[in-house]
Amino acid sequence: MSCLSSNSMRYDLIVIGTGAAASTIAYTCNAKGLKTAVIDEREVGGTCALRGCDPKKVLVGAAEVIDWSDRMKHVLDGSIKIRWSDLMRFKRSFTEPFPKKLEDNLLSEGIDVIHGRARFKDANTIKVDEELTAKYIAVATGASPARLGIEGEEYIITSEQFLELDAIPDNITFIGGGYISFEFAHIAARAGGRCHNIT
Repeated sequence: MSCLSSNSMRYDLIVIGTGAAASTIAYTCNAKGLKTAVIDEREVGGTCALRGCDPKKVLVGAAEVIDWSDRMKHVLDGSIKIRWSDLMRFKRSFTEPFPKKLEDNLLSEGIDVIHGRARFKDANTIKVDEELTAKYIAVATGASPARLGIEGEEYIITSEQFLELDAIPDNITFIGGGYISFEFAHIAARAGGRCHNIT
C-alpha cells in the first residue's frame, strides 16, 4: 500500500479497480481537481491490458499469420507454424511491464494507488488495511466468469488461464458460442490443437 498520512485518507473520489474504465474515471476526475485514489487487490492494469483484449490480440495476430499463409500456400514456398512458448514470451513482454508503468503514471498524476481488497464499511467509507473515506466511490471492477453448476466444473479453465497456457493441448473443447470462444478456438487450431465447441 502506498504510504499515506492520516490526513490523506480522505478523498473526493475512490475508484475500486484499475482497468481501462477505472483508470479513465480516475484520470478524468483527478484532472478536474478531485483528490482521487484507486484500489486494486490484483496487479494494477485490469482485465483488458493484462488478462483480456490486449494479450488476446497478440495471440490472434500469430493465428492470422498462419491463416494467411495457408490461404496463400499456392504462391509460397515452405510452411510456418506457431512456437507457442515463444509466442507466450512475446505476449508477456507486453503484459508484464504494464502494471508498474500504469502505477507510476497514476502516481505521477497525483492519484494514490492502494493495493488490497476493498470492503465497504458504509456508503462513504472503504476499508483496505486502513479506512478511507470519499464523497464519491466508483466501482469499476469488471466481471468474473459465471459458474456453470455442472459436474466436472473444477476441470474447466477460464479465458484468463487460457491466455497463460504453457502449451496448447492436443484436444480442447470450448464451452459457449460467443466471439471470445471462437477467437480462442481459432488461436488454438492455428497452434496445432484440435478444437471442439459446446453451445
